[in-house]
Amino acid sequence: MKVLQITTSSKGGAGIAALRLHNALRAYGVASAYLSKDLTIDFHGNHIADEFFAYQKPSIFQKVFRKIEHKFFPSAEQKVQKQLQKLKEDLTYEMLSTPYSSYPLEKHPLVQEATIVNLHMVSGILAYKRFFSIVQKPMVWTLHDMNPFSGLFHYQGDTDQNSNVFSEIEHQIRAYKKQCIQKSSLKAVVGPSQWMTDLAIQSNVFKSETTFKTIANSIDKESIDVSGLHKLKTNLGIADDRLVLLFIAHDVNSPRKGMDVLVDALHRIDALPITLLVVGKGSVVVPKENIKTVSLGVIYDPHKMQELYTLADAFLLPSREDNLPNVMLESFMVGTPVLSFKIGGMATHIQEGITGMLAPDITAERFANTIEDFAKQHSQYDSEVIKAYAKTHFSPKLQAEGYTELYKTILV
Repeated sequence: MKVLQITTSSKGGAGIAALRLHNALRAYGVASAYLSKDLTIDFHGNHIADEFFAYQKPSIFQKVFRKIEHKFFPSAEQKVQKQLQKLKEDLTYEMLSTPYSSYPLEKHPLVQEATIVNLHMVSGILAYKRFFSIVQKPMVWTLHDMNPFSGLFHYQGDTDQNSNVFSEIEHQIRAYKKQCIQKSSLKAVVGPSQWMTDLAIQSNVFKSETTFKTIANSIDKESIDVSGLHKLKTNLGIADDRLVLLFIAHDVNSPRKGMDVLVDALHRIDALPITLLVVGKGSVVVPKENIKTVSLGVIYDPHKMQELYTLADAFLLPSREDNLPNVMLESFMVGTPVLSFKIGGMATHIQEGITGMLAPDITAERFANTIEDFAKQHSQYDSEVIKAYAKTHFSPKLQAEGYTELYKTILV
C-alpha cells in the first residue's frame, strides 16, 4: 500500500496537518509520500527536487493560440475567470478558489505510483474534471475547510456575505464540483472534527456510498526548555501581575478568526491587567490602560512559538468558524488552556476546567465574561493534565491507526 498526500502548499494549516499525517503514517510503517508546490517527499522518505510545478514560459505560438482561443472559443474556466474579474471589487472574502488548474496533476510520477491518493487542500493545483476522470485509484479526501463541497469560497461566512453579488456563479461552481466528484473514484471523506464531517454529509455533494469518518489531526509531543521564559517575559515587558493571553492567526484581521470580537471583549474588561500577545500578519491596538498589546508579527520558528504558548496563561481562539485548528493542538501540547466559542472541533475538545473554557455565544460580551471567569480560576488548570489530553487524543499513532484502517477498507 502506497499512499500519496496531496496539498497545495506545505505551509499554512492544511499543509502542516497533511505533513503531520504523512510523518505519522511513515512512523507507523505505512509507505506515504507527500506532494505540494513547495515540498515533495517520495515513498522512501526522500525530499526530492521537483520541477513539476515550476513555471514554463509559453512559446510565441502558444501565446497567440491562447489569445485566439480566449477570444473566440473561451473555455468554462475562462468564462468563470472573466466573471470573477468583473465581480471581485464587490466581494469581501478570506479565500476564493476555482475547481480549475493548468497543472496536469494526474501525470505526476507519484500520482501514478500511488495505490491510494489522499487529497487535502488542493486549490489551484487540481483540475476537478480532468483529474477525477483520469485517476481511477481509490481516493480519500481530508477536509480542512468547506471548499470541496462548496462553490468558490472556503467557509460559509464568506458564502453568506457575498450571496447578493455572487449566488448564481456560486451555485454553478458547486454543481460543477458535485458532477465531477460523483464520477470520481473517491471512496472516503475524513473530517478532522465531527462538525466538518457532519457538514460534508449534509452537503449532498458526495456519492451515497461514500464512507465518512472523523479522525483528528495529530501533533507531535515535544519537550521545551522553559529556562529562557523568564528572560522572554522580561524582554516583552510583561509584569508578573498581568494575565498573559495569546492570539495567533495568519491574518490577525480576518473576520473569521474573530479579532474584532476579541478587541470588543477586551474593551469591556476594566479592572483586570492583561498583556495580549498577537502573532500574525497585521497589528492590533486596544487603547485601554489595563490592556497592553504586543504585536509580534509573523513567526515561523516552531521553538519560538512553543515558548509563546508556554508563556501564555491562555490561548485565545475567538473564531466564528473553524475546523480543528493546529493552534489549539499546539497550545494543548505545551499544557496551555484554550478559550473559545462552542463551535467546530473546539466544542469537542475544550472541556471546562480541564483544557479550557467555552463561551456559549459568539458575542463580545460572552467572551469578555469567559476571560474574566478564567482569570479567577486559571491557577487551577494543570498543564500536565492538558498535555496528557493532547497525547491521548492527538497522538500521531492514533491518527495513523485510524487512517490505515480506512485505507485498508477502501482497498477491499
